[in-house]
Amino acid sequence: MENQNVNNMVKLFCYGTLQESSVQMELIGRVVSEKIVTSIEGYIVLRDYVDPEDGIAYPRIVEHERGCVYGSIIEFSDDEIVKLDAYETEMYERKLILTNCGELVQVYMPANKEIVD
Repeated sequence: MENQNVNNMVKLFCYGTLQESSVQMELIGRVVSEKIVTSIEGYIVLRDYVDPEDGIAYPRIVEHERGCVYGSIIEFSDDEIVKLDAYETEMYERKLILTNCGELVQVYMPANKEIVD
């Protein structure tokens, strides 16, 4: 009989603060030790949105013909993903993307695709 309490794991390409141990500990109560360092082609990271409430410039990835974004593939449980979704707010949404190491993973991308000049 299968254990119905088994939590699915979600592979997530992290290119910003979710790679940081302190952020992981604060959000999910643990530090993820296993990571696969990789990159995605055709994107760049912009920090062009400053939240007027906290003054922080948040990173986002946008398509760019010659771009390359470095980051890590990190596995999170379904329960942890719920917490990460809340942290990322409605500014981001999870989408599937193929990394340079051949893994099909999810990544937080901006929900609004407009580029601020």
